[in-house]
Amino acid sequence: LRPHYEATDRDFGVSGLGGNPAYPPGADPPLPPLPIGDLGLRVARAHARLGWHWWPATNAILSAPHAGRNPCVQRGTCGSGCNEGAKASADITHWPTFARLGGRVVTGATVRRILTDRRGLACGVEWVDRAGRAHHQPARVVVCAANAVGSARLLLVSELANSSGLVGRHLMLHPLVSVSGLFDGPP
Repeated sequence: LRPHYEATDRDFGVSGLGGNPAYPPGADPPLPPLPIGDLGLRVARAHARLGWHWWPATNAILSAPHAGRNPCVQRGTCGSGCNEGAKASADITHWPTFARLGGRVVTGATVRRILTDRRGLACGVEWVDRAGRAHHQPARVVVCAANAVGSARLLLVSELANSSGLVGRHLMLHPLVSVSGLFDGPP
């Protein structure tokens, strides 16, 4: 999978510092790391004093111009949107090309099941629009990216990829970690 992750890093314009010994070897992020900042340096120094490993995290945020997009200007508004287009998301990095090639995004659609051909290979989807009308969309490639619960539901209802009987039997989440800290004095 590594070549695909590395290609995605290039598409999104990931910034970071390569060589983190906690991760397997691979290509360095395509863009240099974002600045750490005063508070980040305080946390890094505290980790170093405690003997804990720390490394600047990679980010899907541009540290330099990339693919016609502007770099981050450090406004700190990532959670609510990026006026510069520096924070990568599929609507900025992939949808324009997708639309230029004739693709379209259908909002409010719910996929009922993945369609299969005579060989049992995915060949499209059946989906329902907001008005409840069913549609069949043929496809050469079907990407199932509906997170843990939605993907398991689609695979099970479509009778795909469950020869082990384990699809949907184990909880899988995309965890989010948040840490807050209080510092004496100004940052």
